[in-house]
Amino acid sequence: ENVVGSLHFIDTCITAGVKRIVFASSASVYGIQSQIPINEFAVTNPVSTHGIHKLMLEKFLLLANHLHGIDVRILRIANPYGPGQSTLGRQGFVAIVVGNLLRGTPLTLRDMGRVVRDFIYIEDVVEALSLGGLLNDLPAIMNVGSGKGYSLREIVDVIEQFIGYPVEVVSADARSVDIPASILDNSLAHSSMDFTPSIGLQEGIARTLQSHGFQLDKNYK
Repeated sequence: ENVVGSLHFIDTCITAGVKRIVFASSASVYGIQSQIPINEFAVTNPVSTHGIHKLMLEKFLLLANHLHGIDVRILRIANPYGPGQSTLGRQGFVAIVVGNLLRGTPLTLRDMGRVVRDFIYIEDVVEALSLGGLLNDLPAIMNVGSGKGYSLREIVDVIEQFIGYPVEVVSADARSVDIPASILDNSLAHSSMDFTPSIGLQEGIARTLQSHGFQLDKNYK
């Protein structure tokens, strides 16, 4: 559904004479990488349908650039989180933890939470997307992440310290679609459009918890 709908959208843009398209792609297009952090020149080898769909749309957008001259900006976004993210879905680990807390259900934590991800707050994502749309002479593909990696267990630990009580966890085995570590090299976005994330992990998680009505533990600093 995402791919077909997006292809119709690209065709409509071509017909309407749209000059520039900014596409929110994903770090999942890289798949499993041996070199961390991951830069834009890494070979793309997604290991999930989500990553395959994103990469397919990237290719169609680059084709539209080649055939029709549309200025394409593909931003490969790390793991966005923050207020407004659905707590009912299967994507977005911070939102998943919050959703389980709100429902009083245990969190499934695979491989003891050793998977490492690059988390970026939604306001920083919006800033990057805005710059990608407004600035001229930018690279066609840029990473958008924090450049820092945190294990899922570390994310749970930070949330527990903020709320002042433990998150109920159920252990589970790792899955073949779980990439062990994904941290993006943010240097191209920084040098090309002066983009640097402004919201650190702890501040971002604190804002997210407060947006869902959690009272933060006064003893946590």
